[in-house]
Amino acid sequence: MIKTSFSVSNIRLSGLNNEFAEKQLDKFGLNQLVGKKPPTDLYFILKQFKNPLVLVLIIATIITAIVGDYTDSFVISLAIIVNTILGFIQERKAYKSLDALKKVVTHKAWVIRNNDFEKIGQKIEIEIAKIVPGDIVVLYEGDKVPADGIIIEDNDLLIDEALLTGESVPVSKNLFKNHISEETIDEFINQANKINNSKAISLLYMGTTIVSGSGKILITSTGMKTEMGKIATHLVENQMAKTPLEVKLDHLARFITIGIILLSIFIFAIGIAMKKDPIEMFTTAVALAVAAIPEGLVVGLTAILAIGMHRILKRKGLVKSLVAAETLGSVTTVCVDKTGTLTEGKMRVIETKLTDVLLAYKASTLANDLRDPIELARWQWALKVSKDNSLGLTQSRLVSPEELVIQEERDETIPFSVERRFLASRHKEFIYLSGAPEEMLLRSNSSTSTINEYENLIENWAQKGRRLIGFAYIKCESSESAKEVFSKLKKDDVNKKIVNWLGLMAFEDPIRASVKASINKTQEAGIKIKVITGDFRTTALAVMEKIGFNVKSDQMIEGQELEKMSDDELRSRVNSILLFSRTKPSQKLRIVKALQANGEIVGMMGDGVNDAPALAVSDIGIVVEEASEIAKEAADLILLDSNMETITASVEEGRSMLENLKKVALYLLSDSFSEIIIVLVSLLMGWPAAITAVQILWINLIDDGLPNLALTIDPKDQDLLKRKPLSPKARLIDNEMLFLITIISLTTAISCLAVFWINWQQRGEELARTMVFATLSIDSLLYVFSCRSLTKNIWNESIFKNMWLIIASLFGIILTFLSVHLKPLQNLLGTTSLEFMDWVVVFTVSFGVIGAIEIFKWIYNRKFPKEI
Repeated sequence: MIKTSFSVSNIRLSGLNNEFAEKQLDKFGLNQLVGKKPPTDLYFILKQFKNPLVLVLIIATIITAIVGDYTDSFVISLAIIVNTILGFIQERKAYKSLDALKKVVTHKAWVIRNNDFEKIGQKIEIEIAKIVPGDIVVLYEGDKVPADGIIIEDNDLLIDEALLTGESVPVSKNLFKNHISEETIDEFINQANKINNSKAISLLYMGTTIVSGSGKILITSTGMKTEMGKIATHLVENQMAKTPLEVKLDHLARFITIGIILLSIFIFAIGIAMKKDPIEMFTTAVALAVAAIPEGLVVGLTAILAIGMHRILKRKGLVKSLVAAETLGSVTTVCVDKTGTLTEGKMRVIETKLTDVLLAYKASTLANDLRDPIELARWQWALKVSKDNSLGLTQSRLVSPEELVIQEERDETIPFSVERRFLASRHKEFIYLSGAPEEMLLRSNSSTSTINEYENLIENWAQKGRRLIGFAYIKCESSESAKEVFSKLKKDDVNKKIVNWLGLMAFEDPIRASVKASINKTQEAGIKIKVITGDFRTTALAVMEKIGFNVKSDQMIEGQELEKMSDDELRSRVNSILLFSRTKPSQKLRIVKALQANGEIVGMMGDGVNDAPALAVSDIGIVVEEASEIAKEAADLILLDSNMETITASVEEGRSMLENLKKVALYLLSDSFSEIIIVLVSLLMGWPAAITAVQILWINLIDDGLPNLALTIDPKDQDLLKRKPLSPKARLIDNEMLFLITIISLTTAISCLAVFWINWQQRGEELARTMVFATLSIDSLLYVFSCRSLTKNIWNESIFKNMWLIIASLFGIILTFLSVHLKPLQNLLGTTSLEFMDWVVVFTVSFGVIGAIEIFKWIYNRKFPKEI
C-alpha cells in the first residue's frame, strides 16, 4: 500500500499531485479495457472461403483432379491460393487501418490535479487512459464516465446506465456521505468500494453517460478492475460488419454463382446431345465457370475503402466505419452549425453594456464552468479587466478571477442545458446567472423601459453577427433562504420577476477564411446546405450573408415556429428552408427525419449529448473533435479541424471511392463476359476451345491482377464535385455500366473469335488458341485505360495521371510475352511461340477494340449526357 502524507479531505479539495498520480499509474496500469480480442489472421483467411465464387473454383479443382486433368487442377488451385492471399492482405489491412484510425482521436477527461495540497487544485484535461484511483474527475452533461468512482459533488446528475443495466430511463445517484476515518487514499478506496458494493447508490460506472447535470467523482477503480472491465473479460472475438456495397457484391456473387451453375449444366447437356466427349465437355464447362468469376472484385472493394479512409484522414476527417466511407459519396444535404464550422469558434468579448459593473464581473466569472469558447472568452476578459482596470473600478474592489473563485466558493450550481438555457451558481446568499439574454430578461424585475432598451440592443448587436450572453443575480436575505430559492430555480418554480438584470456581453467569432469557397464547392456538387443554430436569427443571418447566402424571409424559421408545425407541414417546407435559428437539439431530429422522408441523404452536424439522436438517425453524423463523448459515439465523421472545408473534402473522397469501385467492376466484369462469350460461341459453333480454363485464370489473376489494384488508387477527377450525388440505393451496375460492359465484351469477343477462326483454318488449333490468349491479354491491359472514365473519352484524360496503372499494364504485357515464349509457361498454359507479325496483329486488334469502345462511349454520352 502506498502511504501518503495528506488526508482524504485534502484530496477532495486539491486532487492528486502528479508525482503520486504517476505512482498510482505504475501500480494500477493504464485505464483501458483489453478484453476484446481482435480478429485473428486465421479468421481473415477462412473468411475468403465464404465467397461463393471461390467455392465454385474449389469444386472445379476437385473434379478436374478426379478426371485426371492435373494441369487445370493445379492452375485453378493456384488461382484460389493467389485470390486468398490477396483477399487476406487487403481485408487485414482494412481492419488494421480502421483500428488505427480509431486511435487518432484521443479521449480526454477533466480532473483536479495540484502539486501543492495547501492550495485549491486546478482543473486540467488529461487522457482517459492516464486516470488513476484517487483522481477527482469533473463530469458535465454529455460526458462518458471514464472509470468507476464515488460521487463527491452532485449538481442534478442524471446518468444513463443502459449500457450496463439495459434500462433506458436515466437514473440519479446519492452523494457519498459515509464517514471514513482512514487517511490514505488506498484505504479510503477499499472502504468506499465495500460500502458501495451492496447498493452502489453513490457509484458511477465506466462507460455510462451523463445525461444532464454536473458533478465530481473520486475514482475507485480503473481499467479491467471496473464493472465494465469485468464484462469486457468475457467479450468474444470482434467481427467486422459488412458494408452496403459488400452486401451488394455478395448478392452479385450469388447471382453469378447461380448463373455459372445453370450455364455449365446447360452447356454440358448441349455437348452430350451433340455426342461430344463427356470429359471434353466437362473441361469446357469448367472453363466457362472460371471465365465467369471476377476474382478480384471483392479484393478491389476492400482496398478502395481502406485507401479512401486514409485519404479522408489526410484531409483532416476521421471516418469511423467503412459504411460511413461509402455513404459520404451519396450525401445530398448537409446540416451545419454556424459556430466553429462557418466561423472559427474562437470567441472574444468585443463590447459590453452593464448595469452594475462589479456584480456583472462576478456573474461572468462565478456563473462559469469554463467549458465552451464563450465561457473561456469570458474568463480571458475577466483576466484582462482585472489587470488593466478598464471597467473603471479601483483595484481594491476588483480581484482577479482566480482569487474571486477562492474567495466566493461555489456552494451549488445549476448546469447549463439547452432546455433551461442558463447556468446558475450559488455563493452563500447570492445567486449569479449567465445565459441566453431573453431568458434573463424574461425573469428580470427591471422596468419596461430598461427591458425595451436591451431588447433593441440585442436585435442591433445580433444583426452584426455577434454572439450574446446576458447576466443577472438574485440577492437573498441569508444563505438558507438562497438555498431554498435555488432549489425552486432548479424546478423553474420561482417568481419569474425575482432576477436582477446586470447587462449584456457581445462576442465576435470570425468567419473562417476558407468557408466561402468551400460552401460554393459544396453547392456546385449538388449538395444543399442548411444552417441549424441556437443563435438569434439576425446573428446567424449576418454570418450567412457574409459568406454569400441570399436568404429570403420564407427561407428562415425559428424554433418556436418549428415547435408548432406538424411533421407533414415540416416535410412540405423543410427543403426550401435555409436557416433554422433558435432551435433546440431535439428539433434537429425532426429536421433530419423530414429531409430523409423527402428522399435526402443527410449529413448532420452536432456536438452535444442532446444532438446524439439526430446524429444517429442521420445518414452521416458529423462532429468536431471537441464534441461530447456521446456525440462522438453517435457520429460517423469527426472533423479534426472543425472546418466546413473538411466536410466538403470528405464528400469528395467518398465520391472518389464510389467512382473507383465502378471502374474496377467495369474492368473485371467486361473481362469475364468477354471470356464467357468466347467459350460459349466456340462451343456452339462446333469449334475447338478458343481458350482454356488455365489461360483464362492466368489472364484474370496474373495479367489483370495488378491493373485491377492500380485502379483502386486511381486519382479522382477534378470535376467530381460538379456532379450530382449518387444515391446509395442505386444499382451497383447501372445502365451506363451495362452498356459499356456489353460493348467491351462483344467487341473483344468478336475480335478474338475472328482471330481464332482465321488462324485455326490456316495454321492450326494450338497457334490459333495462343493468338486468342495473347489478344485477350493485351486487349484487357490496354482497355483498362478506357475504364478509367465512364463519361470521358480516353483522349480527354491524361494516361499519365495514374503512373501505377501504366507500370501495372507494362508488367502485364511483359508477363504475356513470357507466357507465350518461355518453355515452362508454354507447357503450363498450352501456348506456342508467336512470330513478329503475329504480335503486330495482336496489338492492331487490341487498339482497334479500344477505338470501337471509345466511339460507342462517345455516342452514348452524346445521346444520354450525364447530369451535372
